[in-house]
Amino acid sequence: MSDYSKIDTYYVMPNGKRARCAGDVDKFLEANPEYKNRISASDFSFAPLKVVEETVSHNSAWKAAKAKKQEKAEAQK
Repeated sequence: MSDYSKIDTYYVMPNGKRARCAGDVDKFLEANPEYKNRISASDFSFAPLKVVEETVSHNSAWKAAKAKKQEKAEAQK
């Protein structure tokens, strides 16, 4: 079973910038106080999701990415 949990978790803020951690949300709220009464950093979870192979589409893009990752790992051995 493959583990695809190396996926980054981020949210796109109303200004279009990505928030990758609670600190980024805090910075956004400091710069945009009009949102402070609507959201807080605790409303977001940045924990990586556990994604297993059975839940992933096996289209050619996934197969190509998996093959590339395996080639890279083998080249580093």
